[in-house]
Amino acid sequence: MKFSTVRAERLRSYLVEENLIKTTDGQNKTFPIVWQSDRSKDFPVYRVPIEILSFNFDNGRTASEKFSRERKEGRVLDEDNPKDQDIVADILLHSVWFDKKDTEQLIRSLKIEQRDPAIVTFDGVVIDGNRRMACLVEIFKQTGDPIYKKINVCVLPKAEKKELIFFENQLQLKNDYKVDYGPVNDRLRIRTMKEDLGFTTQEIIRSVEGRFDEADIDRMIEEMKLIDEYLESIGRPKDYASLGDEFNGVESFKGLLDSLKVPTGTTSKAQEKVDKEIRKRIGFQLIHHPKTTYRDLRKFRDVLKNPAACKELMKNSPTYNNTGTGSMFEPQRVQQELNNLELAFGFVESQKSDPINLLQIAKQKLELVQIDRIPKGDSIFTKLVSDIESRLSDIRKKM
Repeated sequence: MKFSTVRAERLRSYLVEENLIKTTDGQNKTFPIVWQSDRSKDFPVYRVPIEILSFNFDNGRTASEKFSRERKEGRVLDEDNPKDQDIVADILLHSVWFDKKDTEQLIRSLKIEQRDPAIVTFDGVVIDGNRRMACLVEIFKQTGDPIYKKINVCVLPKAEKKELIFFENQLQLKNDYKVDYGPVNDRLRIRTMKEDLGFTTQEIIRSVEGRFDEADIDRMIEEMKLIDEYLESIGRPKDYASLGDEFNGVESFKGLLDSLKVPTGTTSKAQEKVDKEIRKRIGFQLIHHPKTTYRDLRKFRDVLKNPAACKELMKNSPTYNNTGTGSMFEPQRVQQELNNLELAFGFVESQKSDPINLLQIAKQKLELVQIDRIPKGDSIFTKLVSDIESRLSDIRKKM
């Protein structure tokens, strides 16, 4: 959010008596806003042209989608660019965090009346009401009725960016989280507050009224760092939309963070650093697999906690053993790491299961191998068969 003296002057020219909204009894209409105090204050409501305002390009609810759109455009979106205003409007209308039916209902409602005014900064950036303004723009496109080229607003006094973000957080809480920011957006917002805007941890906690505590905030920033590292490693920096289902995506990184906190068992700090980096790469490969979810990352954590299972995983991992060629994200290598995880996780599950049940499961899986698809001369397949025969031999000795 950058302040604009041009926008401020333009907005100020509309804050005159003739643009005040009147009540049915002829009084100036006001709207209560809690601003920099515990008590609400009545702000006058004006009707102004939408074209003199700007969408909030730092809107917490659409941050991840804006970053992804910027990557697609190959540039940072600019508030002073009319084309970019249209892009942000499109994001607001089609964001995954706004239910399509809710947006349609809001459009129907706005065609009749704008119930609550938008709240804007002294220089015309919309802090609350971005989606309402996007819907009004869409209604004008649909109908051509000039009545929808204007919007009712309350204008805040001049304030610093920290104050405005604090205020936006408070508004979101006041609305009972009717529209959630989404897990990636939450993390982006918390990190921006902490690292870019200089909020203390206690200031963040106060701004969200205890929704997150200190441990939550520290963890969310760590998870966001992992997300950024992953996106960089697959060549899609800041493309948060590529995570797909954001819940599964973020939960996977929470699982990976838990996995990376499992002790490696090495005494050398240098080796521990190397081992953790390798574990992170394996975690990234698992996340990259199109069929994995956060449950697979929890398996990864459980395997690393189990010495026998961890040993089995690392023994067969091309990433750990630095074998194979090409990108670590090649489908064959990613699939191999997932197969390794399933096999290693079997060690964890075997401690909870009866041997007869395990053999029945093994038999069922072996029967799925189609004889006419057995590869000839494949060293990996040959070794797997040899390992199975060796294991069966060990079992027979105990019978």
